[in-house]
Amino acid sequence: MSRVEGVLGPWRVSGRSVKDMRERREAAEAETVVSQDAAPLRDNPSDAGPSDAPSDASEQLSEGVGEIREKAEELLRQIERLEGRLETAEMQEITLRESLRREKEHSEALRAELEAERSRRGEEGRGGWRRLFGG
Repeated sequence: MSRVEGVLGPWRVSGRSVKDMRERREAAEAETVVSQDAAPLRDNPSDAGPSDAPSDASEQLSEGVGEIREKAEELLRQIERLEGRLETAEMQEITLRESLRREKEHSEALRAELEAERSRRGEEGRGGWRRLFGG
């Protein structure tokens, strides 16, 4: 393994070492499965010896799995809350866009009405001056 100069992480790991590690882990898992299958079955649970008691590693593993499950459930709850907020925001956006569209239409109608009124008054104004000055 080598380290990038001046950087705390990430570590550079060769592909070969990753492959070797994976092969060793798979071999160890295969041995565990074989040894568990070869273990004799006991008829009486009271015959169980200290080797049948859960080891510290398995207890830690169970605790770790429990913690991971709790974190996953919390993340799912957060996702649900965020999805709800997103849906609300989308609905607000749709409502605001519709309101904006209506306001633009209203503004355009008022602008057209204003222009018509200005045109009407302009024609009246010119006609009044013509009458005044005899045009």
